[in-house]
Amino acid sequence: KDKGRLDKDKGRLDKDKGRLDKDKGRLDKDKGRLDKDKGRLDKDKGRLDKDKGRLEKDNGWLDKDKGRLNKDNGRLNKDNGWLDKDKGRLDKDNGWLDKDNGWLDKDKGRLDKDSVSTSDSGSESDSRGEEQRVKAGSNRSRKSNNRSREGGRNRDNGNETEDSGGLSSVRMQRSRSERLDSSGGPARCQQELKDSVKSVGRQLRMVRQEEWMLQRSAKSAKKRAAFQKQQQQQRA
Repeated sequence: KDKGRLDKDKGRLDKDKGRLDKDKGRLDKDKGRLDKDKGRLDKDKGRLDKDKGRLEKDNGWLDKDKGRLNKDNGRLNKDNGWLDKDKGRLDKDNGWLDKDNGWLDKDKGRLDKDSVSTSDSGSESDSRGEEQRVKAGSNRSRKSNNRSREGGRNRDNGNETEDSGGLSSVRMQRSRSERLDSSGGPARCQQELKDSVKSVGRQLRMVRQEEWMLQRSAKSAKKRAAFQKQQQQQRA
């Protein structure tokens, strides 16, 4: 009378606490089923699994080893930070790992899978290389200008000797002009300078873009931390 019906298959039905099943544990009217293998299924807080932690209805699984799997933000790993479904993994040390663009490192910039990393060391070496290219291009332009001046003088001399009837100066003029054409002349040096200036400008734009993305990720991290703190306070 006090404890309810004792069923051979289903166990005891308690008036206050619901059915105690031999296989699955007690089904409590208020707290849901306490399963021996899977832990308690709480109606308000979701399932508390002994192996996987708590499955909360709003935030997804809170895994003891892997952190919380949030439906909006993906998994928060204790060691590696957020794994966002859209943005990839936010690593505490390395910054965002974007699925499309590769790592966005806080110190080194983004390592794009297709292009070269715009890291500090890489940008320094690239800038040094660009400086060396610009210097080499200016040296080449000076040499080619000197050659063109010499060629002009030789052309004047050649014209004088041609007027006087000499053919040797014309041959010398042709050979020097052919050498200038084969080396590229001033036009090639100017093109190299333009290309180097364009590449430096491109790198500057990439660095500015990375700085802007870092600032944006820092703001979102602050917002996320405030949201998590608020959730913890609400739970407490």
